[in-house]
Amino acid sequence: MIYPFEINDYSLDFAEKHYPDLATLKKINLVSHRERVDIVRIYFTEGIPFAFIKNPILYEKIRVWLAKHFEVDPKSISITGSARIGYTLNPNKVQGTAFAQNSDLDLILVDEKFFNYMVDDYFSFVEQLNSKLSQNYGRYEHLLNNTLEIERSITRFGFIDQWKIPDWSGLPKVNIAYSHLRHLTERMSVTNNCPRVSKASIRIYKDWESCVNRLSININAALK
Repeated sequence: MIYPFEINDYSLDFAEKHYPDLATLKKINLVSHRERVDIVRIYFTEGIPFAFIKNPILYEKIRVWLAKHFEVDPKSISITGSARIGYTLNPNKVQGTAFAQNSDLDLILVDEKFFNYMVDDYFSFVEQLNSKLSQNYGRYEHLLNNTLEIERSITRFGFIDQWKIPDWSGLPKVNIAYSHLRHLTERMSVTNNCPRVSKASIRIYKDWESCVNRLSININAALK
């Protein structure tokens, strides 16, 4: 017997929409975890981001350029956040605020090898931090929270945030990330028909399962 693919009625709300609107997304809590993951995968990690809908080849050129410096496949790099769907879901901001000039550019990189390099840099950072704390605790105390958050994200969720590790010397992949993200915003600022962004940051995932699951959790929490 041949069985049809089962499609939730909610999924039909996405028909003919390149980017889901906020009202549609707010219904995401009505579907199962599996269906939510499907929606997140296709709308939040794949396709042409809103910020580059008028110039998709530029988006690909940016991915290729970053991939060359990070030594990863261009397909392992994507964009999330307001640049992806056209508006923010950040609960700490006004939800639905449109992506505009000088918004942030939130990148994701999914590559196990690069992730492991970043984990190595994290442990090097902890060693440096412990040394600095012994010399001037008050100056570096605020970074202790970062270490707890990073270790939790690595062990429980399979990702690491570049911006939570300072750009100290002796952290090769962290240094590369900071350098080329700064260079990226500079190049974008002088490129025609290109969005201007205030800053760029990148979250590195161990694999696509970790990426989609984490995005699903974040979006579900933001829209409750």
